[in-house]
Amino acid sequence: MLRTNADKLVKISVFGEIASPVVGRSVYNISAEGAPVVLPGVGGIKYNVRVGDPACSWEADHVEPGVSVENKENDPRYGQGANAAFNVLSCVGNEAMVVSGDAKGAKGVVTGKHGGIEHVLVDFQPEILEKLMLGDKVLVKAFGVGFKLLDFPDMKVMNMDPRFFEALGPKPNGEKLEVSVTHVIPAAIMGSGLGADQTYSGDYDIQLFDENVRKEFGLDDLRLGDVVAIKDADHSYGRIYKQGAMSVGIVVHTNCVSSGHGPGVTTLFTSSTGKIIPRIDVNYLVKLADSGAKFIHIKALKYKSPKTNVRVIHYKEPSLAANGTIITGGIGSDLKVHFMSNSPIVMVTVVGQEISEKSDVINELIEKINYYAKLEGMSLNHDSAIFYVSENKDLKELLEGIHNSVKNHKETIAMNFHKKLGFLKISGVGLEQTPGVVGLISESLRLKGINIFGILTITSSILVFIDWDKSKNAKELIEKALEDSS
Repeated sequence: MLRTNADKLVKISVFGEIASPVVGRSVYNISAEGAPVVLPGVGGIKYNVRVGDPACSWEADHVEPGVSVENKENDPRYGQGANAAFNVLSCVGNEAMVVSGDAKGAKGVVTGKHGGIEHVLVDFQPEILEKLMLGDKVLVKAFGVGFKLLDFPDMKVMNMDPRFFEALGPKPNGEKLEVSVTHVIPAAIMGSGLGADQTYSGDYDIQLFDENVRKEFGLDDLRLGDVVAIKDADHSYGRIYKQGAMSVGIVVHTNCVSSGHGPGVTTLFTSSTGKIIPRIDVNYLVKLADSGAKFIHIKALKYKSPKTNVRVIHYKEPSLAANGTIITGGIGSDLKVHFMSNSPIVMVTVVGQEISEKSDVINELIEKINYYAKLEGMSLNHDSAIFYVSENKDLKELLEGIHNSVKNHKETIAMNFHKKLGFLKISGVGLEQTPGVVGLISESLRLKGINIFGILTITSSILVFIDWDKSKNAKELIEKALEDSS
């Protein structure tokens, strides 16, 4: 067990209020391509953008997930010192509690800090978001500033509640520390936020303007709340480029259109001497490899034992003792079939004219779905869109909401739905490079009279939607077909 000074830290109250979205004198942001755009930005209560959601693909610029909180006190002695304290002392993982308004007493958790605007970001459950109002007061029990790892004096830990540290589960490896991450990012693409003289608040941005770099490092699938490693970056006293250094942070806001900006990262660990070793689970690495990340060939992952950790280092490193990245866990070469939902799925079909070219229509429909339920899958072509959505008590309201959207757009003509579907997932390494699997699945079900209402492929998985009452039988048939073909 890692020794820390958590028992010596001070827990102190800080507070702010839910900040309104703001727009400058000019409503336009100028994109890196030179186009003026008008998009949602910082501040407010976000009902459909929370931690765990994609950091990219939104029609947004610097949108902060969940609730944006700021202390607006203006002390004649310290100016905005109360907000500075709110941002410095609040730590990722701290408990936050609403202390005014209709949601008084509700609890959430601090998920990050956004520099420049100087907001603390807090996540609440959806039912709490519905009760919140701009201006509601939020108290944070700040705990974590001064946190140290007693056996790693060269490493700095910041912006992190000790309980969140324990949840991350870093592991000692000699005089170094292994930290689980989702991505390893080169310091060369880090942008806005460089030059700050401290990293106990704020963030700095991952630039995603180069398509080849995005593919090489698998950055298109970044999510809010991802813990990422930044290679050759030292955050000890501000953010600088330093070869051999390593820093780890958490993704706190969405992608941006402005030059030099992108998803923001709040620092959690830093080592100027490279004492941090990023650790990536092999199953996550499969997804990165499938998306085109040039990290390790996907075929090699089939032969990795779960009991053997693998360290990957750059071919230019002069020594095999270089830190590299640790790959943990293992995957079998067999294809697996899983139930993906404990409750039925409803299939909603919307037909129209050139629907795939109307991003505003699709975004509105997805927003309606995410408000009432969970979107499990989607299929889109020129004249129709099919949404596979979890059934729940709000199904009637969901269908009415989609119907209203269909009526309000001239491009959409009609909608239909089919309830009580089951949801299976077939997964395995290199599935998309294995010919005939989709045909094998569909034929095994056809022979037993089981209809397929939808079949989707993504990375190393196939999603199949069938009758709910026949899903158990379908799973057994697919497993047998795959076993017989191997």
